[in-house]
Amino acid sequence: MEKEFVIKRDKYFRKRGSYCRILKVKCSKCGRVLFEYQKDGPGWLKRCYVNRIISNKKFSGNQELRCCRVIGTPITHKDGRKAYKLIRGNFLRTYPPKLT
Repeated sequence: MEKEFVIKRDKYFRKRGSYCRILKVKCSKCGRVLFEYQKDGPGWLKRCYVNRIISNKKFSGNQELRCCRVIGTPITHKDGRKAYKLIRGNFLRTYPPKLT
């Protein structure tokens, strides 16, 4: 049975064209799923906002995001939200299968 997520529709969602997708973020070394993330708008996954992390609430934005290696470092975005600046090559992102 697949999990059902509630899409966050706030001012950031509307500012990016009301387009989003759900991604699974994994460690590139061991392949373990770290969390599922709501990505708003098109483009690369450069940072993950803490308030957009869906499935794993243990990430607070205060410590490094790590598994087998450092995946991301904590930052505060210019709009005041806590986020992780991701290190390219240290993580993989996959799209969960679509329900038919």
